[in-house]
Amino acid sequence: MKVLLTLLFSIFSISISAAELSKQEIEKKFNLPAQPNPKFQDVTVYGIDTNKNGIRDEIERAITFRFYNNSFDLTHLLELSMLMSASMAQTMDFNYKAVDPKKVIANSNKIVKQIICYVRKGGLEAANNVDVLTKIQVNTYERQISYNVVKNFSNIKEDQIKCD
Repeated sequence: MKVLLTLLFSIFSISISAAELSKQEIEKKFNLPAQPNPKFQDVTVYGIDTNKNGIRDEIERAITFRFYNNSFDLTHLLELSMLMSASMAQTMDFNYKAVDPKKVIANSNKIVKQIICYVRKGGLEAANNVDVLTKIQVNTYERQISYNVVKNFSNIKEDQIKCD
């Protein structure tokens, strides 16, 4: 019995360190930014983007850890996150300076196209992934308002969208 427990403990210990190593490998392979301090990541609509790639750090990490072994989903979701972040930030700028509505409409249409093309190729699973991303991305009251504005600016129709 003692041998069996020792063996199980060894296997359990190996699993834990393999999972930790795997996380480190993912961070290194994808050159992920550090996990932002939760106290500060949601202070503004813009969030924290230390590597300046247009994707909030906590979202980049969450998406990459979840989809690192699926380049199709990872690529589409990171691109969608970047488009959402840019458009949401742009709508919030209406309060502070003049923003060209044509640019907001163009960005909103890019988001709609990205979602539709991703879902056409990836099916129901892709649609569920978009929902997961949206819940992560739109996680404060201000971001929800901004995202609603973005969604309402789109003027593209699904049958007009051509996917590559």
